[in-house]
Amino acid sequence: MYQDYQNRFSVLQDETTVDDHISDNVINLVHAPLTVYENPFLVFRIGTAIVSAGGGTLEIKLVTSAAAGLGTPTVLWSSGVLANATIVAWTADSLIYLVRVPPVITLQYLGMIYTIGTAVFTAGTWDAFLTPDIPILIGAAA
Repeated sequence: MYQDYQNRFSVLQDETTVDDHISDNVINLVHAPLTVYENPFLVFRIGTAIVSAGGGTLEIKLVTSAAAGLGTPTVLWSSGVLANATIVAWTADSLIYLVRVPPVITLQYLGMIYTIGTAVFTAGTWDAFLTPDIPILIGAAA
């Protein structure tokens, strides 16, 4: 884990085990660019499709904490526990969540916690990052 200054939490992160997983990167708000404070959007995108033959679940959380390792986090947003049928239906390069970050963040570090439950994943990657603007989705040419 390192402290990211480009507003990226995960770049093709690929967790597989049943557990809580901290994002590869956290943002130290003391040294963060101004865009973090200007009510940005959280983007969660699938890189490669998630596979879990055993019925794994996933919960995605944006958290803030006084510790760089995100110990004792305060949850700012949560997807709730997502069923296996939902997460295995996501296709590669899909934008899954676009969420406005709450305007009040009181602790020093900002990051993500991904909770894999019930069964392991055998494949799948995802990205999570902050952006000051709503991403524009460009469709394929007809």
